[in-house]
Amino acid sequence: ARTTKPTRNLIIVDSLSSQPDSDRVDLARAIAMAAHDPRDNQIEFDPAVFTKPVTLVLNQPITVAAGSGNDSIRGRAGESPSISLDAKACPDAGIICGGNASLSLANLAIEGGRQRAILLKDKGRVTLENVIVHSDNGPGIALFGASKIEIRQSQIRQAQTHGIEVHGTCTADLRSVQIVGSGQSGIAGFDQAVVTADACRLDRNGHWNVV
Repeated sequence: ARTTKPTRNLIIVDSLSSQPDSDRVDLARAIAMAAHDPRDNQIEFDPAVFTKPVTLVLNQPITVAAGSGNDSIRGRAGESPSISLDAKACPDAGIICGGNASLSLANLAIEGGRQRAILLKDKGRVTLENVIVHSDNGPGIALFGASKIEIRQSQIRQAQTHGIEVHGTCTADLRSVQIVGSGQSGIAGFDQAVVTADACRLDRNGHWNVV
């Protein structure tokens, strides 16, 4: 018998306020709802509310761990992301994925946090599509603990150290990715890490494009 793949549970962000009314959902509430729901959740932004480009401040990181499902956060589709996440207040990274969890991000820009923008650890899995990662105090993206990342049609800009830093037995698969203006290297692979890059551009990285 034919089986139908279950659809994701849709969560709509319909408030720009950090303290929304009880019947409205801001990004922080949407993330909390998805974190406590074992289903595969997809967070989207109400086009009637998010009519113009907007920056949303993350006062704490978006953390994904085991048991939260295969979650996704999708901004509005377009050539350039209209939803930006400002993670400069986060003490480590703005996005943290670990504990064998999975997270997909699409049509977003991410700035900060204080050590990096995105951190994967403990077999975390992240997919980026049409995402801009920029202005980070350390690497733009860092992988530890057998984690995996797939990056498609995205940009990593102005990381203070490496654009993407891959450690241990982690893997990174990059397709049509631009890594520009890193302080040290565009791509840094250590130990037994595996990095695959296809149709990518590495430019104006401080010391090396690849190390």
